[in-house]
Amino acid sequence: MKCTNFQILSRGKVLLEYALKSYKTAIESVPTFNFNYQMALLYGQLGNTEMMIATFLDEAFANPQNSIQIQNQLARLYGR
Repeated sequence: MKCTNFQILSRGKVLLEYALKSYKTAIESVPTFNFNYQMALLYGQLGNTEMMIATFLDEAFANPQNSIQIQNQLARLYGR
């Protein structure tokens, strides 16, 4: 049985959403966990740029040492 491109893309989206849910569950279980960067990347892959940017900003405020990495990621996404 062959999968169509739509089926493959749908499975990929479901896996991304599942990963995002897993990070959220981990944070609820242990509030000191920080997966902002990883979650922002997932939001970006899902096409939710508003949440991606908001989560990147949360990470930049929580961990200023990661600001350069966040800037580089945003530059890659927006072609600077």
